[in-house]
Amino acid sequence: MKYVREHINEKFSEEGDPINDMGIGIKNIVDDFKKRLGMDGWSLFRYEIAQEKDIELAKGVMNYLLKNKQINFNDKYVAEDLIRVATRNEMRHFLVEKAVEYKAKTALAEFLIQASKWNDTELVSKLLEGGADPRIRGNKPMMLAVKNRNKKLWDLMEPYIKWKT
Repeated sequence: MKYVREHINEKFSEEGDPINDMGIGIKNIVDDFKKRLGMDGWSLFRYEIAQEKDIELAKGVMNYLLKNKQINFNDKYVAEDLIRVATRNEMRHFLVEKAVEYKAKTALAEFLIQASKWNDTELVSKLLEGGADPRIRGNKPMMLAVKNRNKKLWDLMEPYIKWKT
């Protein structure tokens, strides 16, 4: 019994995290993916979203990479790519929640443009509530609402127009 206790104590430390000590936490999963696939954090997350095999794993990877500043949500091209690669609604909504949580204005703007292209009023509404501004890039989201003749989208964005009197 003493041997078992000593052996277990070798693996775990008082101040450590048992999940990481056992090598089964998200950090270890991310490190394993990086090693096995030879990818950086961004490529890894993009790969996970594109595969769409395990959405909960993709969310865990995203949370880890954001927390450790391995993904820059305020990079326009990263934000554009993220929202385009996410084809499942659950992942799109998760990305919007993360952009709001991290106050990532660039991601919110790019997500709003893409959601307007898709005529997704639910996602547009969530983005506007989260701080996205439809006046970006020459009012592009508003222009998409007009182009697509989507009155619901237009009604969501009209309050942002500064009418001249």
